[in-house]
Amino acid sequence: MTTMTLTKARTNLSKICSRAKKGEEIGIIYGDRVFQIIPVEVCPVTSPRIVSMTDDYVQKEYGVTPKEFAEFRHRRTAQYAKARREGKIVSFKGRFNSRLLD
Repeated sequence: MTTMTLTKARTNLSKICSRAKKGEEIGIIYGDRVFQIIPVEVCPVTSPRIVSMTDDYVQKEYGVTPKEFAEFRHRRTAQYAKARREGKIVSFKGRFNSRLLD
């Protein structure tokens, strides 16, 4: 691993990122610690507020296994169905005026 000071890294950041992108291991020394620069995969988001909850997303983001996520979905679906049966959730079939939320 190539290591360098924070000052040196700051002045050569674009070159350092290019080297890391090619697979070189680069560390930046800050105080008594070394921080590694590595490229990461970023999942595209369809909307700023809505994230697609796929098995690989929850595993990367929360460390949840596909089995745990399937069990969670099953529990939430059952809770939702129960709340609907009890009348705690109702469908709205009119026009929605978002200005009323302010």
